[in-house]
Amino acid sequence: MHQELIEGICSLLGWHKRVRWKKTETSWKIVGRNRKAYRELEGSDDVVGARKEFTEGIEKLAGNTPGDRQRKT
Repeated sequence: MHQELIEGICSLLGWHKRVRWKKTETSWKIVGRNRKAYRELEGSDDVVGARKEFTEGIEKLAGNTPGDRQRKT
């Protein structure tokens, strides 16, 4: 029973890393893996502005997923 629990936890940790990586890849695809391109979006039209907002949301999700780090309480 104890071994099964350990294996399950390890499996979840691996799943979490894959989900985080997928979110990061999606964000890169939107901005073209380029921070300069991301900054250039600031002065663009509404369609690109909406894309920038979506990208920021993805980055927030990728950076703030539960379990990434322990918070001080």
